Amino acid sequence: MKKFHAFLAAGLSAALLLSGCGGSSTASSSAVGSSPAGSATTNSTAAGEVQKPIVTDTPAPVDVISTAVGTPGLIYGSAHGGYEVTGYDGPEANVIIPDEYEGYPVVGIAERAFKEAEIDSVVFGKNISYMERNAFRRCKYLETVTLSAALTELDYEVFADCPKLRTVNIPSGSVLASIDNVVFHRCYSLESFTIPASCTYLGSGAFKECTSLTQVTFPDGWSGNIDGGCFEGCTAIRSIDIPAVESLGQNVFSGWTADQSIHFGCSLDGVKICHSGYVFDQDTVTKNGMIIYDYWFGECEAAYTTE
Repeated sequence: MKKFHAFLAAGLSAALLLSGCGGSSTASSSAVGSSPAGSATTNSTAAGEVQKPIVTDTPAPVDVISTAVGTPGLIYGSAHGGYEVTGYDGPEANVIIPDEYEGYPVVGIAERAFKEAEIDSVVFGKNISYMERNAFRRCKYLETVTLSAALTELDYEVFADCPKLRTVNIPSGSVLASIDNVVFHRCYSLESFTIPASCTYLGSGAFKECTSLTQVTFPDGWSGNIDGGCFEGCTAIRSIDIPAVESLGQNVFSGWTADQSIHFGCSLDGVKICHSGYVFDQDTVTKNGMIIYDYWFGECEAAYTTE
């Protein structure tokens, strides 16, 4: 049995130590402060006009939008020798999170920082390595997200209930290792998603009820762990091709119909049980009389094939 998120904290700590930005301190919600040792502050327009992201019908390449300057209205708090974004009260609908603030790296996005914010798009600065739970939940107008290559995890419900979210851009060289539980739950407009090669854990209900999702692409040679109900209710996908799995959760494809298909580029013999981020041997289920394939493919009418 192992927990998938254990290595994330160690990786994050190592990355932050390399930034050379000093020690960690607790984020503040105050409106005054001038350094990571101080409290939170709000960005200013004194430096001049702020560049806005380019949002078109076809998402712009990740490297087109500069993240040198942040959008006015971002609220910062000190964290991990730099800053994290703790909130937003600006008028702009297209938000850029900068690489740095007051000479220090902007390394993260705090819990609920943008929850229910009326924004259309967000571009992460290159130093964003973490994003806490519910960070963008219920952003009902959010359509486009551009992540940073340094981001290690999509935490619990970070984009859940964003009904207009259509596009998630993930840069090349991404180190994203985990897409946690119900991250994209009820993102009804999400059309396609490419799993980064670095990502080896897809959480319970990660794409649950993404009813416009037609394509999920796994990189060649991918092998990882897919938790229970990950693709539950994704009824627009005609077929999905998964190169290999190390463990599968219960009812991963619940609600899939007979005109959908699932292909694994591996045998499922010896594949383990995935439950709430932990891995168990098959006998955890079979010793109670359940057939392992019924556990994995229960409530699913789609045909599945293996190699």
